[in-house]
Amino acid sequence: MNKYAQELKRSVISALARNNYKGCTIRLTTMDEPTEGYVVAYTDLVSNTVDLGIDNALSVLSSLGTPYFGLDDDAYCIGIWIDSDTPASRIYVDLSVVVDSFDEAKRIAVKYNQKAIYNLHAQQLIYVLKDC
Repeated sequence: MNKYAQELKRSVISALARNNYKGCTIRLTTMDEPTEGYVVAYTDLVSNTVDLGIDNALSVLSSLGTPYFGLDDDAYCIGIWIDSDTPASRIYVDLSVVVDSFDEAKRIAVKYNQKAIYNLHAQQLIYVLKDC
């Protein structure tokens, strides 16, 4: 594992601990947590462990690159969501973007068939697909 991947993994684990292991979003460039805007994923990676999930996300990121959303590099993030409502607490590790408007986030969510958008300011999950 390269130095960048190790540092990103440490940042994610640290953010998860700060957030009581419920989830987190970390910028791929600065490795800090964004606090404003809407987070929407453009990948779905499900894992049994945080380490494996992060490794899978980094593998996808390096093989596919990031899609062009017309955003600066700081918009791209890795997100971890631990769904404690599922047996064995399913862990979602997503490659995501942070956008300013709800409408843009919803457009991306629909395009990439995502269940929900996360409002960072309100710290609220907003479901966008009716069958979820």
